[in-house]
Amino acid sequence: MSALIGLILAFLGFMYLIWRLSCWIFDIDSRQDSFWKWLATGLLLSIFFGD
Repeated sequence: MSALIGLILAFLGFMYLIWRLSCWIFDIDSRQDSFWKWLATGLLLSIFFGD
């Protein structure tokens, strides 16, 4: 169970890193709520349309 939690935390950290990088590259407004909306949308899409 702790391995699963570690994997989820690593995934969230990786997604946050990608978000910050894309904000820097594309000059997006990098507010925290924008990141969480983007992450939640991505997770919902992966749940509904994933294998």
